[in-house]
Amino acid sequence: LPVDEAIVAKAEYIEYYFNVDPPGQGVNDPKYRKTTGEMGFSAGRRMGQEPQLHPDGTVWTVDRGFPTRIVKLDPRTGVSKDILMPNPLTALHDLEIDKDGIIWVPENEGVPKTEPKLWKFDPKTEKWFESYPFDPKKVIADDTLKHPHSIDFDSHANVYVSYILGGALSVWNRETKQMSTYKIPTPNSRSEEHTSELQS
Repeated sequence: LPVDEAIVAKAEYIEYYFNVDPPGQGVNDPKYRKTTGEMGFSAGRRMGQEPQLHPDGTVWTVDRGFPTRIVKLDPRTGVSKDILMPNPLTALHDLEIDKDGIIWVPENEGVPKTEPKLWKFDPKTEKWFESYPFDPKKVIADDTLKHPHSIDFDSHANVYVSYILGGALSVWNRETKQMSTYKIPTPNSRSEEHTSELQS
């Protein structure tokens, strides 16, 4: 791509750090550290991924360390705020913000293993207010690891979530407020990236 050197010369790179958890709290809490082996690479540390810019100018990201949370950053002040997931022992990968400014977060299987849900968060009230189980009709076998991964919206604001593990695609219908899950025909298939734009 062509680069305007005059504009790039004015660019500024700013790095923000997560808040440090005090002793005995957050990643330092023994109840989260005791399952380190089960939690894998993100246990015992804070680990952000997939930051998204909200229309109000704040930045939101997931923290994949345990306890899992979402993080709000105001880049104008550098102040950030941590908000725990309803079940902070469920794993996370990413979040997306819809046209109304609502934040959607797909949770993964968790430790111990749980039935993952798609969560909605209102940044105005800073409250979790709705959730939907990903596989209510048990389309995916119970002994399969269900790992919803990436999320996107179509032109009707329906929500699509792919699975990195579980071989499926889940769709939340905005009109019915119901979740449907579809097995991918190829066994053991993986889906890691979402499309930049979904059309219907």
